[in-house]
Amino acid sequence: MFGFLSKLFSSNHAADENEDNQLWLMVKEDEFFRDDAHLKMVDDLTELIEGSGLGELDGHSSGAYQFEINFYDVSNFEKVKAIVVKYMASNFDNLVFSVSKEYETFYEKA
Repeated sequence: MFGFLSKLFSSNHAADENEDNQLWLMVKEDEFFRDDAHLKMVDDLTELIEGSGLGELDGHSSGAYQFEINFYDVSNFEKVKAIVVKYMASNFDNLVFSVSKEYETFYEKA
């Protein structure tokens, strides 16, 4: 019984630690929902980050004029942030975006 409880609490603790190793990309959008360019952005960034072993894609969403991509198990936030910023500057230099360790509603509007 105690072994089960120990595993239960240790797995919850591990999940809490994992939340600290996230990277969020929030992109301001003129359209309410995402398009093919957003999906390409997700695919490209996933290939760059997962391919380097620096994190894993958690997901993406859009709406209210903001598009988000989230990675977890990010081993080096500053390194992954630099990859994201370089990619965005090279491919989407006209978009306003923010990179954060947590979800933010910088650009959402009703």
